[in-house]
Amino acid sequence: MTSGSEALLEVRAVSKSYGGVHAVDSASFTVHAGTTHCVIGSNGAGKTTLFDVVSGATKASSGTIMFAGHDITRRGADHVSRLGLVRTYQSPRPIPAMTALANVELAAAGRAADYGLGKLLRHRSEVTERARRLLELCHLGAGSSIASALSHGARKRLEFAMALACEPRMLLLDEPTAGMNPEETDEMAAILGGLNRELTVAIIEHDLAFVRRIADRVTFMHRGRVLCDGTLSEVESDERVQRIYVGRED
Repeated sequence: MTSGSEALLEVRAVSKSYGGVHAVDSASFTVHAGTTHCVIGSNGAGKTTLFDVVSGATKASSGTIMFAGHDITRRGADHVSRLGLVRTYQSPRPIPAMTALANVELAAAGRAADYGLGKLLRHRSEVTERARRLLELCHLGAGSSIASALSHGARKRLEFAMALACEPRMLLLDEPTAGMNPEETDEMAAILGGLNRELTVAIIEHDLAFVRRIADRVTFMHRGRVLCDGTLSEVESDERVQRIYVGRED
């Protein structure tokens, strides 16, 4: 993390309850601009629910979420995305019957349409060229394959390219390596490592070896709460984290 970098995302005492169950319980942490920030913890810790709340997919029960100086606590996913906060999911969601290129073009065109239909029509060739560059960045070649015919790892990379096509200031990636083999995981790490450092990334991840390769800072969640926050070595050395990860505590 660059010294003095601005706080791009601030999660302040955010909770999300379903009936009497606190999926997220007064969680607070900050993601600084230009960093890669990983959120880790065991299954059921509240990580995905936290991303749901931050991205506007569901509303927080209490607390405040600030992004780039905007209060997005009560904003929906479309509004949050237009501000530049874009989210991917554990299961990739490209349109199966379309080519990889068409999927990325559609994502890029959707972003361009935010600036008006006239601009979109005038810059169709630029949309296609941007889509091709992103496919190359994500190791997807020319993008001529139908999305449904791609391997799981390639579909995950395609969704990542689609997210980048939205011109985000910050990406929320929910388990980007889930279901990948070691070679595909290495490929994703290389892609993330090659991103422009102006892009901020927050990632839910279980693979600590992968986290070790990419993370500037780590937040550890347990039972809906943020238990600790710091560098990965600081988090791993925390006695509470060690107890949880060696199975002494549920």
